[in-house]
Amino acid sequence: MEEDRVSTNVPYEQLEDNANGLSGKNKRRLAVFSCFDFSLIFLLWSLFVVTESVDWRKEFIRQINFADLEFIYHSLFDVVIISAVRLSALTICYACVTLKHWMPVALTTFLTLVYSMMKGLLYFSARHSGLPLEIALIVCSVVLSFFEVYLYNPKTKSTPNGPQENQFTGTNRRNSSSLDRYTTANEMSAESEQDEVPNDKHIFDPDTVCEILNSDECIARAKEVLRYRWVWSINLASWKRVSSVPFILSHCDKKFGKVFYLRHEFPVCMELLYSVLYENTEACPKWHKDVLKYKVLCKLSDTVDVTYSISAPSMRGYVGSREFFDVRIAERNDEGGYTVGSISISSLIAPQRTCYTRGESGPNVIIFTPIDEQRSQFEWFFNTNLKGNLPRSLVDRSLANFLINFVKNLETYLYAP
Repeated sequence: MEEDRVSTNVPYEQLEDNANGLSGKNKRRLAVFSCFDFSLIFLLWSLFVVTESVDWRKEFIRQINFADLEFIYHSLFDVVIISAVRLSALTICYACVTLKHWMPVALTTFLTLVYSMMKGLLYFSARHSGLPLEIALIVCSVVLSFFEVYLYNPKTKSTPNGPQENQFTGTNRRNSSSLDRYTTANEMSAESEQDEVPNDKHIFDPDTVCEILNSDECIARAKEVLRYRWVWSINLASWKRVSSVPFILSHCDKKFGKVFYLRHEFPVCMELLYSVLYENTEACPKWHKDVLKYKVLCKLSDTVDVTYSISAPSMRGYVGSREFFDVRIAERNDEGGYTVGSISISSLIAPQRTCYTRGESGPNVIIFTPIDEQRSQFEWFFNTNLKGNLPRSLVDRSLANFLINFVKNLETYLYAP
C-alpha cells in the first residue's frame, strides 16, 4: 500500500509543539512580562532612593552596602535582586532552553512570596513605619510574581483517542490510509485561533473527495465577481494608501470588509505574466513562499474552474494556515488583456470539515493589461476573510504583507535566468 504522503510533511517544522507546554506566544508574553516586572521594581526602588534622603548618593551607597550586617533591615535592594533572579530564571527556562514545565515559574513565585513575607516582617519591624514606596515595592514584587503564574497558561491538545504524540510511530501508521490524524501548523498559531480548529482532524484529499454540489451556481457566482472591478474602481481616488512600492491601496467595503488594490508594472510581456499567474498557477508554491499548495480541482466550463489553495502561516505563526475553495473565471477584456475573477464557494463544496481552518475569499479581480511588447500592468482587487478570532489590525497587516511578498516573489521568479 502507498505510504501516507502527508504523514510527516508539517509546514514550518521549527515551530514548537505546544501539546505539553507553553505555546510560542505564551513564552514570549511571559518573557516580556518578566522584563516589565524587573523594570517596575527597579524604578520603584530608584524613586525610593532619591526621595528617602536629601543626599541620594549616600542613600544609594547605603542601599547597596552588602557588608552591612544589618543590610536586610535597612535596605530594599535585595527586593530588586530577587526580581532580577526571577527575570533571569524565567528568561533562561522559557526563552533560551524552552522548557515545557511549570516548575520554574512556580518555584520563583514561591521563593518570592516567602522572601517578601520575611523581608516585610524584618524591615518594617525595625522601622515601625513605612513610606508608600517601600510598601509598594514589596507588594508589587509579590503581585507581579503571581501574575507571571497566571501568564503561564499551557494549552493541552488531545484527540478523542488520546494525546497526539506518537501518532506516526510504528509500521502500522506508515501503511494507514490518508485519513490519519496529524498536527498542522495552524494548531501551533495564536491561542485565539485554536478554538476554531475543527475536532474532526481527518486529512482532506481534494483529488478524490471533492464534490461540487451545484456547478451552475458556481458559474453564476464567478461571472458576478467581474462586475466588482467597476464597482470598486469608481472611488479608487479616495482609498487609503498602504504602500508606495508596490502601490497598494485599501478600503473598507460595507459588505465584504477590507479590500486591497494592488497595481504594479512588470517588465515582461502580458502573455507571459498571464501564463504564470493563471495558466500555470499550480506551480506558484515553487516561487510564492506564502502559498503551500495550489491546485485546479476541475473545470466547469471553458472559462470557469474550481481551485483549492492552502496559505502558509504568517506573522511568525500568529496567523495559521488557511485553505480556500474558489471558483475562478477568465475572460478577454476591452484593453487587449485578460480579467480574472475568483470568489469562495465553500458552501458548494463537500465535505465541509478538514484539518485546516477554512478561509473565505471575497470578490477578487485581477486585470492583466499590456503596456507594450516588453511591459505589462498587473492590477488586483484583493479581498479575503481569514476567519478565527484575530485582531483586525493583525489581519490587515498580514494581508498587506501577503501582497508585498507576492510582488517580491514574482519579480524574483520572473527575473531568474
